[in-house]
Amino acid sequence: MTLSLLPKYNSDSFIAKFREKTNALKWDSESANSSLDSLFDAVEELAIDEITYYKGKRHRSAIWSGILRGLGWFFGSVGILLPLSSIGESAASS
Repeated sequence: MTLSLLPKYNSDSFIAKFREKTNALKWDSESANSSLDSLFDAVEELAIDEITYYKGKRHRSAIWSGILRGLGWFFGSVGILLPLSSIGESAASS
């Protein structure tokens, strides 16, 4: 089980919408131009859906990356300072 704030990615729904729009296209000489226009629109919509999903994913990944990097700096600094503080305490008690 993974913990994720991402919406569930369902490429099947993107593909299903694409197939709905392209299944009824006719490729005879009279309707080829309108079919090409419809195909272009369907491909463009599919690409926009994919880009939107991955752009959101990248943004959320950047947020988690920033949080974890900040925690790394914090705990690294504490790890360096704790031994130094114990040296100071032992020198003061002597």
